[in-house]
Amino acid sequence: MGKFKSALVLSGGAARGLAHIGTIAELDKYNIDFDVIVGTSMGSIIGALYALYRNPKKIYEYVYDYLNGEIFQRNWLPVQEEEASDSGAGFFHRFLINLQKSIYYTRSLTRLSLIAPENYEEMINAMFEDVMIEEMPVKYGAVAVDLITGEEVVICSGPLRKAIAASCAIPGVLPPIEIDGRMLVDGGGLDNLPIVPALELGGSFVVASDASWDIKDLELEVRCALDVVFRTNDITRLYLNEIRRSMADLLIEPRVGHIQWTEFGRMAEVVSEGRRAARMRLRSLRWKKLQYWFCTLGGMTARKIPKLPKNIVYL
Repeated sequence: MGKFKSALVLSGGAARGLAHIGTIAELDKYNIDFDVIVGTSMGSIIGALYALYRNPKKIYEYVYDYLNGEIFQRNWLPVQEEEASDSGAGFFHRFLINLQKSIYYTRSLTRLSLIAPENYEEMINAMFEDVMIEEMPVKYGAVAVDLITGEEVVICSGPLRKAIAASCAIPGVLPPIEIDGRMLVDGGGLDNLPIVPALELGGSFVVASDASWDIKDLELEVRCALDVVFRTNDITRLYLNEIRRSMADLLIEPRVGHIQWTEFGRMAEVVSEGRRAARMRLRSLRWKKLQYWFCTLGGMTARKIPKLPKNIVYL
């Protein structure tokens, strides 16, 4: 006999993904629980912390302390806040733009990432204890992409630290992570809202929080060939994300597209938006969940997995 299982899916989005903390806090306030949690990139981090601690206030304090701690500041932010531009975008954001458009092509000839592997490992180890995914209190999956095969890889066993590192390995910025002979990077480029994996891991009803951006949030000015390349790539990612979003049983959409993905200093603002977005959807959540409970006879019948071209591997 099956069991009706609720699944929580959290998108990537770097600093924007901090909105998931607010979303979780609002859902937890009304005792809405989940049996399956799947995340990509920042979503994999917030999802793992929620699976481990089940305490939104603790998660907020934990992440806030980490982002303001010495290890993150030293490895992730090359200059202090006062060196930010008048526009408020911050030095690191401007640095990454220059990296994409010029420096990247020079440095990529000699190394795989901007941040060294040993520094990345230090950052991950400072955030998570050495636990196994199988020992976590709920079923959990972190989504990455295999650079060699192009497959979507859902890591739902083994060391949590390594799974998080793979799911968050922003191409060109953070180093690829090897797991079972696979070279893995950030899953957001292929599946930024991993709803199909959540269903295949047993979810009967999927609540998805999408903190990514919209087409209107992209840089409008196209000045050179590289602008054309990057914008085309972004449009492709957004199109893929729209397909994923349509599969959610309940979609929560924090309005954080105006936040630069490097603006971690705006955490309070982003988390507040996550709470607001979840609050707006609470009434729909209860009604839709009841509908799906009846449709699946309380979980006795399996959900139909959307028929899309899939190339998903589970580790």
